[in-house]
Amino acid sequence: MAKFVVGVYVENPEIFSSLVKILKRKKVTFTLNFDIEKPGTELVITDSPWKIKGNTKILVISKPSEAEYVVERAILASRGAYMFNSLLIGVDPGENIGFAVIGDGEFIKGKVFRNIKDLISEVKSVIDNLLFIKCRIRIGFRNQYFKKILAEILKIEKPNVIVELVDEKTVSRTIPKLVLKTTKVPRDVVSAVNIAFVKGVEVSGNAAEDHYLKEKHSA
Repeated sequence: MAKFVVGVYVENPEIFSSLVKILKRKKVTFTLNFDIEKPGTELVITDSPWKIKGNTKILVISKPSEAEYVVERAILASRGAYMFNSLLIGVDPGENIGFAVIGDGEFIKGKVFRNIKDLISEVKSVIDNLLFIKCRIRIGFRNQYFKKILAEILKIEKPNVIVELVDEKTVSRTIPKLVLKTTKVPRDVVSAVNIAFVKGVEVSGNAAEDHYLKEKHSA
């Protein structure tokens, strides 16, 4: 089977730098040496789509911050897909907020945030830029920090996005090596990954915490 090669034609230097850095980190095979009239590659990532001729598939990138999402979509394309069947977002509340994204069982990204505003911005960015059939946002339920996070997450109204609370007593504390493999990530991100894989209680509305506690007591 021929190797999937991505063509890169980006004129903006900042976008180019961000894109190439992520392509290399994700170990995606790409080339800069191709004819834009007849690309000869399976896919082209570009900020100038009007210059690419032929029937080659095109992914458009318009700013550096889109690079990681465009690369994920390119990886999906290499597998013959254009969206994730399942997107999991794990959130580990605390003074340091762990955040992780899992797409079809594979670790996509993880970060640690110091404030809720930045976390919510990242969650919105993920669900706006990655295509999926269903997304579950799973928030750890352990301390008072989860309340404000949950309240803000519930304000995000997107089709096929489900919010769940996960009792952290049921969450593993070991590093999920099959998911993270050799990737070095902060402890809070590891916790967020583990939370993402645990089925929680679906919540909605202002009574989310009460709903969760009711479900726990009736179990």
